[in-house]
Amino acid sequence: MKGISTFTLLVLLLGSPRFTWAADSDRGQTLFGDPALGGSTWGKSCRTCHENGEGLRKGFSGQERFTIMGLHQKGLPEAIDFCIQVTMRGEGLEPGSRDQADLMAYLRSLDGKASGK
Repeated sequence: MKGISTFTLLVLLLGSPRFTWAADSDRGQTLFGDPALGGSTWGKSCRTCHENGEGLRKGFSGQERFTIMGLHQKGLPEAIDFCIQVTMRGEGLEPGSRDQADLMAYLRSLDGKASGK
């Protein structure tokens, strides 16, 4: 095995490295108001129901279960997709995508903040 670098050997043994996004809450705030988020074509955004983050100001940091419209969601990504699919009539966000990471960062930034109204 002469000539094989340690990195190459690790890639071969463990598989290729995955790229992860550094979450951007400012971009997430923009996505929060985007009526095309997650493939939605209905003209609604997260902000339509949650203007200034209303109803979203507590519990995102560390919460593992959400109840939306009486239905239980297993985590924040599932809760986001539920809202996109049911309320906004979209397809949802790709797991691990930049859009998902940024929107989650924005929602977590709201945790405990007072309403903007």
